[in-house]
Amino acid sequence: MTIVMNIQNTKSENPFPRDAKPSDPAIKYLKSAESHWTLVKSALDSMVYQLLGESGTYYGVRFGKKIAWVTEFPFGYIRDPQYVGSILSLVALLCWIPSQYVLLWILGYFFMMCIESKEEPSTRAKPRS
Repeated sequence: MTIVMNIQNTKSENPFPRDAKPSDPAIKYLKSAESHWTLVKSALDSMVYQLLGESGTYYGVRFGKKIAWVTEFPFGYIRDPQYVGSILSLVALLCWIPSQYVLLWILGYFFMMCIESKEEPSTRAKPRS
């Protein structure tokens, strides 16, 4: 009972109160931005899957699968399109999830991007000769 009372008495850090009206301009803008970032993330994921196939998308090269080197968009322009898409979708969630959780999750993606950039080249896809 005290736990419930303590939770109710703590000050909310959410900048978007639950009693905000859907007609508020800021809420409308954030929902619009959320849907745009989600669409960008979905498009990036779809292109990655189409170019790499299932084995390439899900780290098949680490299990001995031969994956061709891809330079078409988004790979020729964005270093890690799957991670970038995931980060964009997390940014879109900022109006629903407290920022400290989103930022921690984003830091995890940056950590993985850093780790994967330093891995041994023999475990990565090979360029076509």
